[in-house]
Amino acid sequence: MLVSFNKVCWVLIVVAACASAAYLVMWPGETMLASGRLWPVEAAECSGRAELVLRGEKRLLRLSDVAGCGDRPVEVLVLASTNARDSETVQSTQRVVAGALARPAGTTLEWPVGADPGRFRAVTLWEPGRRVNLATAGLRP
Repeated sequence: MLVSFNKVCWVLIVVAACASAAYLVMWPGETMLASGRLWPVEAAECSGRAELVLRGEKRLLRLSDVAGCGDRPVEVLVLASTNARDSETVQSTQRVVAGALARPAGTTLEWPVGADPGRFRAVTLWEPGRRVNLATAGLRP
């Protein structure tokens, strides 16, 4: 019985390690600079992950596992803030449009020129039509 129990535990450990490693997958030559979890903000169920990576000389913003944003147009903004808990914060904070969210699950965009990653520390999924903050991730090293 002990052997059977050990096999089950080993399988669970391997599965848990693989699930955790899914967020650590990097392209050759990439360096992770910062990352954060997208959490839902206002009347939305959006979620996912945001990562700032360095590939060669380019800074890239990678959004992955994005879900719950529906089919409406969504802009990806970087904010001169560490967080945005509501739409008013997004509108009152210096922000730069990084690009549009691609469907179904994620996007890789070039980090906006002139947006210092040391100052622009939050990523927001923004619905411009309704001016609503759907989800935000604070980027941490």
